[in-house]
Amino acid sequence: MTINFKEQKSNHCTVNHPKITDDYQPIDCGLYDYLEIWASHQQTLSITYLLEDNHEKTITAIIHNTLTKNKEEFIVFESQSPIRLDKIVRIIELP
Repeated sequence: MTINFKEQKSNHCTVNHPKITDDYQPIDCGLYDYLEIWASHQQTLSITYLLEDNHEKTITAIIHNTLTKNKEEFIVFESQSPIRLDKIVRIIELP
């Protein structure tokens, strides 16, 4: 399964981000549910997200948990820096 966080496509759960800013933009609750499921199942994922300079970076990781801090939501990993949820572009389940 692929979840594309930036544009609407059929058969994908998505969120439209018209403009990525430093202000946190909450994601859809349905997408958040997928993150929690992947964390509980320890699913290996390919996660593409935006860096501070708006360039994309892709990592392979297992979500350890979700975190809310200062009204911003993050996914947390055991050996990676947390990623703010509104910076995620795409998540792909890996076998």
